[in-house]
Amino acid sequence: MREILEALGSPVSCALVTVTRTLHSSPRPVGSSMVVRADGSIIGNVSAGCVDGDAVLTAEDVLAGGRPVVTRYGVSDETAMSVGLACGGEIDLVVSPGPAPALVDLLRGLEREEVGCALVTVVSPVALRGQHLAVGPQEVRGTTGAPALDSALAEQARALVECGRSGTVTVAPDDTQAEPVDAVVQVAVPAPRMLIFGAGAFAGPLVTAARLVGYRVTLCDARAAFATSARFPDADEVVVDWPHRYLAGTVLDSRTVLCSLVHDPKFEIPLLVAALRSLAGYVGALGSRRTHAERVAALRRAGLGEEEIARLRAPIGLDLGAASPEETAISVVAEVIAVRSGGTGRELRDTTGRIHGGST
Repeated sequence: MREILEALGSPVSCALVTVTRTLHSSPRPVGSSMVVRADGSIIGNVSAGCVDGDAVLTAEDVLAGGRPVVTRYGVSDETAMSVGLACGGEIDLVVSPGPAPALVDLLRGLEREEVGCALVTVVSPVALRGQHLAVGPQEVRGTTGAPALDSALAEQARALVECGRSGTVTVAPDDTQAEPVDAVVQVAVPAPRMLIFGAGAFAGPLVTAARLVGYRVTLCDARAAFATSARFPDADEVVVDWPHRYLAGTVLDSRTVLCSLVHDPKFEIPLLVAALRSLAGYVGALGSRRTHAERVAALRRAGLGEEEIARLRAPIGLDLGAASPEETAISVVAEVIAVRSGGTGRELRDTTGRIHGGST
């Protein structure tokens, strides 16, 4: 979202292309965007490349003075293969002039401050299509022309910000509007956090892999000689502290991932007791099955109940046959992605249904 906001903040006029609906195996989720500027530059993608070219042509028409439009690409369209939509999915796009500078300024400022915010683009009815709202925690810029509708859209947008995901919303008809209003909401939220405890051999590759998939990574170890930025240059933050003490002083939410690579019970057990009672969405711990059995016994002695212990993913990672620290990092990140997205961790050829997650 940062790249899109920067592109929209350019003084060059632009059109905004946004995915509003996906079906089957569409490769980009709802809220994915592309900015097409009048100088010919293009930022972002709305597909794996298959429909981007045709979408650019539509955006150029809108830039030339055309009305905002909704376009659909799918396997049933005669144009599907001509634009390269070989993935077997369907996507709907709304193409509109970019939002006014005041809206973009609000969103860019909130994004820099790591405050969750959202850009709302009306999809229907046609009379309101392409209207934009910039929604922050306390402020809304832009209008549909109907204050009650603006408030309703902003309320639903803030709910999506709380969930940390883009999506579509609908405001039902009422005394002030005769038909439902559909809109797509692009959410900008701070990157989710991964907290890695233990500065051993497995930590460096895990830091790198977590950054690759979009996590803001903190590496924490009580040993100053091991917890250094020189040893972990990819970490956003390196902290020297006892793990449980650091955890007590930091903010966690349901998107937070905690990975214990600590082998010393005096560090790990207090850490896991706090972690398993926290809001963190994923808590994992490295170690053999024998180590884990001893760990579970220690957690019971520390007062954790069976439901709390069941939250712990250990031995950490998916069964990939990983051996090296680098392979183990891939195994761990794969499990994190599966837990976050509701994936099975099975081979795709043994599953049915859509490959790419997202709204239908």
